[in-house]
Amino acid sequence: MPNLLVDYRSDVWNNVAAAADASKWTPTMIDAALRLALNELNSQLVYEVNFTVITTGYEHNLTTITAINAVLALGYPWVDGFEFGQAAVEWRYVGHNLIYLKGLQATVGDIIRVRYSKLHVIQNLDAAAATTVPDANRVLLGLIAAAYACEMRLRQAGELHLGEVAIQFRQRAQAALSHVPPSGRLRWGSIGLD
Repeated sequence: MPNLLVDYRSDVWNNVAAAADASKWTPTMIDAALRLALNELNSQLVYEVNFTVITTGYEHNLTTITAINAVLALGYPWVDGFEFGQAAVEWRYVGHNLIYLKGLQATVGDIIRVRYSKLHVIQNLDAAAATTVPDANRVLLGLIAAAYACEMRLRQAGELHLGEVAIQFRQRAQAALSHVPPSGRLRWGSIGLD
């Protein structure tokens, strides 16, 4: 079942309900907190995917990777079963989702392993057509958004106790994040993290 904006709003409202009068948590504020939480979550969730080279050269356009936020690392030449560190290469951005492999010319049909972060959206928030936040991360997003909502109320209304509440939500979110399994098949082996 898809998680809709109303579900995420409910998660945040349930988290902050005891912190202040429910009438103080407007949908506009909750939506702003969800946007901030999505932005934070985007950089925390890491994915890996195989990218098939379509043009021989040093530069490669990764726009075919859905909702890419940032490239974190590249492995080339990629062979299934490799540890990522065995294939990690130097690279740099040369444009929006356009990468340059330093000293390596990939050929058509070769595979580049791309470790990246993704832009996530919630259906009906800012006209998004579907929710792309993994179901397993819904609670985490709700905790991060609750922390942002408390911080906004603290700045707007000076309700000092909300600073402590926000810290508690951040601590719970950090604990939850430490248990999030990576998406895709991450290969951290040769740097001692597998």
